Amino acid sequence: MQVLRRMFLATLLLGACLAAVPAKAEFSVCNTSQKTAYVSVGHWDNYSHVSEGWWIVQPDTCKITYPGDLEWQWYYVFGRTEVDDLGNYEVWSGDYPLCIHWPNGFTIVGNEGCDIGFFEIDSGTSKSFTFTLE
Repeated sequence: MQVLRRMFLATLLLGACLAAVPAKAEFSVCNTSQKTAYVSVGHWDNYSHVSEGWWIVQPDTCKITYPGDLEWQWYYVFGRTEVDDLGNYEVWSGDYPLCIHWPNGFTIVGNEGCDIGFFEIDSGTSKSFTFTLE
């Protein structure tokens, strides 16, 4: 009987611990295409635009670009594939101009003179957001 009571208490304690774990929050990018995507993500931090890259997102996978609760309301996403043997590549882009540096990793503050179109995302007050490249 005492063994059952200990098991019951252990189960209650485990349940309480699991219930106290906060929901996972993050900004992530998923790739549902059949090609590897190279992703640049930016944000507006209430002072300036910041764009960063590159996250490599394999087909049918997701990549966390900003872990934790979202800090900003506005996020931006640009994606592209590598150049194939014929010199072609695919692009996922929007209308919001930010800067990138291909193919090296980068962090660029500001968007003066930038002409690469990013998707503009209003995350509102969400603590988590997933953007999908299709």
